[in-house]
Amino acid sequence: RFYRTFADAKWDILEGKVKYVQWELVVLEFGDNTVILPVEWQIKGKTYNVGDTIKVLLKEIRKQWSDIILEITESDPEYIAAVMKKYIP
Repeated sequence: RFYRTFADAKWDILEGKVKYVQWELVVLEFGDNTVILPVEWQIKGKTYNVGDTIKVLLKEIRKQWSDIILEITESDPEYIAAVMKKYIP
């Protein structure tokens, strides 16, 4: 079910809410789903607060053993292009 939720969203901008921040990991909620935004895909120097809504680019979704890996980013140059494509006519 989790995989199907995001399978068609590859290269889309997703909006998630910060559930909690633990050390450098930011944990986001997308509806009923929880996803980790690792430090290497965050904006350097940005402060993430619980309850903040942020937009991320879903670059990749794949199955690895029994896990489903979502590669989401807020710092990749493709993120800017995707945001502009989606929100600027």
